[in-house]
Amino acid sequence: MISYELIKQLKEAGFPKLNNAEIFFIDVDHTVPYFYIDDIPTLSELIEACGMSVQDCCISKTEDGKFYVVFKGSDDGHGNEIDYCLPTLEEVFAYHWLEINKV
Repeated sequence: MISYELIKQLKEAGFPKLNNAEIFFIDVDHTVPYFYIDDIPTLSELIEACGMSVQDCCISKTEDGKFYVVFKGSDDGHGNEIDYCLPTLEEVFAYHWLEINKV
């Protein structure tokens, strides 16, 4: 599951599926965000938006259940391949999309 904060980052960065998505709050205190389930990017949409396929990365699972992903041929600006270690693959590819679409 992608967190509200991550969806907000994707929307603010211009993720295509979220351009017209509305995020609103369902409580009086404006602390519980709500968005339509159709607006949440799927794993395949995130991978496609990154312009790649799963063959472009190495995926393994750590002992604590997180996904460790290395993007082959990528560069973090210091000569290292970009990698992530996060609880879900959706988060991995969402953060990767944000990384490769920095302005």
